[in-house]
Amino acid sequence: MELLYSKHRSEIVELLMAPFYVQKDQIGGSEERSQKEKEILKEALLVQQQLQSV
Repeated sequence: MELLYSKHRSEIVELLMAPFYVQKDQIGGSEERSQKEKEILKEALLVQQQLQSV
């Protein structure tokens, strides 16, 4: 089975998954994320923190 990677499709998935992570944090409280998750979500977490501060 051949895996196909598309940067454009990957970005779409990331944008679609961002609300899920925000909602998950609001419902379940703050959960510890692994270092790999923090690296992947670095920009999204920064935006989330800015939104929470507003």
